[in-house]
Amino acid sequence: MRGTPPTDPDARLVLYVHGTPGDKEGWADFLVEPVEGTRSLALDRPGFGASASSGAVPALMVQAQALEPFLPAVGQKPAIVVGHSLGGPIVVAAAMRYPDRIAAVVILAGSLDPAQESVLFVQHMAAAGPLRWMLPGWLDVTNQELLPLKGELEALAGRIHELTQPAVILHGTADDLVPYANVAYMEDSFRWSRKIESITLIGANHFLPWMAEQETRRAIRKALALVDAPPR
Repeated sequence: MRGTPPTDPDARLVLYVHGTPGDKEGWADFLVEPVEGTRSLALDRPGFGASASSGAVPALMVQAQALEPFLPAVGQKPAIVVGHSLGGPIVVAAAMRYPDRIAAVVILAGSLDPAQESVLFVQHMAAAGPLRWMLPGWLDVTNQELLPLKGELEALAGRIHELTQPAVILHGTADDLVPYANVAYMEDSFRWSRKIESITLIGANHFLPWMAEQETRRAIRKALALVDAPPR
């Protein structure tokens, strides 16, 4: 995968992970103007953008492992990792896998609840036969990621207790792609986390990084505050 280079090497890293479909360019505003006190890095997940040649990688834990080269080394200041949509469960999986290198997660319109996932008949049709070869590459990768997502989330649920870092959840009530009901699931499932903060945006849709940029920035600042707060 390729990322966009960070700026100030002494600032805390915020790593941005896109959903499906997507690419690192979707985070352009956050890269050009990082949240104060941070440096920004975005990447193309396998199958998208500059990483399109790798093909689809539906396994969430493998996607999480693909973030590893972009994380600070053990002993350095750990990162805040921000995931939008399918990026949500990926950053959670990464935080579970790399607890010494990720300080907190910010989940924007994240799809974590297996009960909220369903597969349309047309998705099965698009996964095989002549219809698949008619799809643009990015759409085929998206379909290959979404078809097994329910099972992947069920497997993740069995290990969710491994998430101990602070988590900030930002979700809109008018999200018709990833239901708002995911918030209640995350609040319950993240109970091993040191701190959980949920922010509800009344009437907001799924596209929070672009339609609710300032609220997204505030969520990241909240994560920074949780990480930097002195122990009680």
